[in-house]
Amino acid sequence: MIQERSFERNKPSKRKLPTIFIATEGQTEESYFNEARKKYRGITVRIKCHKHKTAPDQIMKLAASESKNYDFLFAVFDCDNHETYKKARDFCTHHPKVIVIRSTPCFELWLLLHFTKITYNQNINNDKVIELLKYPNRLPDYDKSNKRVSKVFEKTKEHLNTAIKHAKYLNQNEHNSDLPYTNVHNLFNHFESIKNEKDKWLNKNT
Repeated sequence: MIQERSFERNKPSKRKLPTIFIATEGQTEESYFNEARKKYRGITVRIKCHKHKTAPDQIMKLAASESKNYDFLFAVFDCDNHETYKKARDFCTHHPKVIVIRSTPCFELWLLLHFTKITYNQNINNDKVIELLKYPNRLPDYDKSNKRVSKVFEKTKEHLNTAIKHAKYLNQNEHNSDLPYTNVHNLFNHFESIKNEKDKWLNKNT
């Protein structure tokens, strides 16, 4: 018996978008990226904080452990210990899928760049970054010791493009772990790329 073939146009199947796993060393970063992913709804993003093992190489290992489950793996950490950073860099050579997102001296430098430019040769430590970050009209109530630090992304997102511009300026310090540097913007580049891919598919099939 010959089956009749339907010529009705099939609905396009949902496009599988790349997935992201982010391993962080601190709850500040975990909270920040959990807030940020709400801006990119429809994209699979999982964030996990390695609460008891905060050395860069341990964060790298956590990210690498999810290599079979996610398309992009990010290890987010501070570069405040040169020896552990070297271990992480060595680990990276054997796990090229893991993308390093590091900040020197600390993640809060990324937050500070939303409000002001830091010169590439400026000598700045953790305490100074926090001091500058707590200036009026920035994040005066910021307290990293408070485990319930929240809405940091919400309070800074309108200045995101400024932070990206300032972070790109510091790219020249990529190979110098003593000078101020952050490449958190690379993570947002991936967010935007996947979002644009999703939007193009939706526009094409609606």
